[in-house]
Amino acid sequence: KKKLFFFLPTSFLYTIISEIILFLQENKKVYNELENDSWWCILAFLCDITEKLGELNRGLQGENKIISEMASKVFAFEDKLKLYSEEIQNSVLIHFPTVVRAKEDGINISPQIYGIMTKYLSSLTEEFKRRFQELRNKHLITAFYSNWCQICIVGIPAVHL
Repeated sequence: KKKLFFFLPTSFLYTIISEIILFLQENKKVYNELENDSWWCILAFLCDITEKLGELNRGLQGENKIISEMASKVFAFEDKLKLYSEEIQNSVLIHFPTVVRAKEDGINISPQIYGIMTKYLSSLTEEFKRRFQELRNKHLITAFYSNWCQICIVGIPAVHL
């Protein structure tokens, strides 16, 4: 029996934030963070990153997955993280739609915030490298067995059977 899950994009949180603020105001709750552009930028950034991590996670789930294909998805995501980091360092937000929306809504993105986002992406990249090191070490071998006619033999460690 298959289960059907409905995933709301994490950016949905950002789209309903005005309703959340209205609710808080009606209940006389004050949160100073809501007046802080930096807080909004970080929230938008984390919404976008969480969305990307969720996409990777969903791509790794399911039946009949081949380990080499799963490894390729993880390694491709690491490459994307490097790309995202380079883009953020150059104030390019094309892969961060929630951050773009925050900017369009009048939120000021300071150089400090770009630095925080870059640092976060670097930390995430390092964590991926650390967690998937063993998989990386064996990736060429698994790739060879799953798709032997398309892989370059140079660089594959000797395997004695």
